[in-house]
Amino acid sequence: METFKFGKCKCRLSFGYYENNTVAISAIQVWNGELWNVFTINYERFYQGLNYAKEMAFPAVVIKNYDINEGCYQMLLDAGVIQQGPYLPGSNGGVQVGVLTEKWAAIAKKELEKILVAEAEEAAKEAKRRKKKRKNRKRN
Repeated sequence: METFKFGKCKCRLSFGYYENNTVAISAIQVWNGELWNVFTINYERFYQGLNYAKEMAFPAVVIKNYDINEGCYQMLLDAGVIQQGPYLPGSNGGVQVGVLTEKWAAIAKKELEKILVAEAEEAAKEAKRRKKKRKNRKRN
């Protein structure tokens, strides 16, 4: 597990998905395992391009770089997590696109695959429960 210092906080990165399958990056505090910050934002509602989910797909990440997240984009660049991505029109620089570096794309891909497997297993269990429920209704 690779850790980073973001400000005064020692963190590890955690990857997930937004509902449109774009990538989320969170920083988890090493000392207590609690969420310290979410670096990314689902910017789809404000996107001025054609297809947000397609154009911002893995390994692209959309970083919130304003308010409490001001400076996070540069921190992720400096840490070697992302490289600079394309300009995002309409955000005045408050939201920026990065692309996961090769190293971090591989780490994220492993973590994201675990999420997909867990979701598929849960869906299979739910389908089994529904089938069993229908079978029991037919008996009655």
